[in-house]
Amino acid sequence: ELDSSGNVRIDGKILDEPYITDKAMGEVSIDWPHQVGEGKLFVLGDHRSTSHDSRSALIGDVSIEEQVIGRVFLRVWPLNKFGFIQ
Repeated sequence: ELDSSGNVRIDGKILDEPYITDKAMGEVSIDWPHQVGEGKLFVLGDHRSTSHDSRSALIGDVSIEEQVIGRVFLRVWPLNKFGFIQ
């Protein structure tokens, strides 16, 4: 769930996104409410007011099987959180 202030909620709880300095709804051209389909991801950029992401009908939900080509397994920044990702 994405509210008009740019907060992302998962199962009713606001997602902690300390890397977002300017929360915004941004440009939205998909229909709301939006249900993410099976085998798909809803992706959001970290500069919400200008990012072109799943909020755009041109991009929409991303197919895990067809469009995801890698998996993050190591974080290098910030340095105090350097390490493998579970």
